[in-house]
Amino acid sequence: MNRFGLAAATAVLFLAGGATQAATLVIGNGLASECSQEAFKGRADKEALDLCTAALEGQLMTPEDAAKTHVNRGVVYLRRGVYDLAEKDFSIAEKMFPLPETYINMGAVRIRQKRFEDAVSVIDKGLALGPLEPEKGYYNRAVAREAMDDLQGAYLDFRKAAELKPDWLEPKKQMDRFIVETR
Repeated sequence: MNRFGLAAATAVLFLAGGATQAATLVIGNGLASECSQEAFKGRADKEALDLCTAALEGQLMTPEDAAKTHVNRGVVYLRRGVYDLAEKDFSIAEKMFPLPETYINMGAVRIRQKRFEDAVSVIDKGLALGPLEPEKGYYNRAVAREAMDDLQGAYLDFRKAAELKPDWLEPKKQMDRFIVETR
C-alpha cells in the first residue's frame, strides 16, 4: 500500500508584503506521489494539474491518500488563482480524512478572497491538529491578522514562524517592518 506524506509548497499573496504558504503531501509511488512531488516543487502548470487529476481519477487509494492528493491538487489550483476549485478540493479532503494541511490551505484561499476572519479561524483549526510545517500556518495567520489590523498578533505569529524555522528568511523580513516598543 502506498502512503503519501506532506511537504511544503508556496502560494504567493502580496498583502502587506507577505506571501501565504501552502502545504502539500508526499511519499510513495504512482501518480499520486508524482502529483505530490510536482506540488512540492511549486508547479502550477496544466501538466501538474492534469497529473493530480489523473491520480484522483485512475489510482486506487485509501481515503487518507485520496485526501492528501486532493490537498495537493488544491494547492496547484491555489497557485493558479482558481480559488473556488482549490477550496472544493480542500473541502473534499476535509470530509475524507482530517489533515492539518487542509485547514492551513483553506486559510490561504480565504486570505486570497480577503476573508481574513475566516482565514484565522480555519488556520487555528489546522494548527491545533499539528501540521508537519506549523511555521506556514503561523505565517499565514500573521498575514490575515495584519490585514485585520491586529498588528501585535501578526508580529507574534511572524515571530513564531521564524522561531520554528530559523533558516526561513521571509518571516524575519516581515518582522523587520514592525517597530516594537516595550511599555
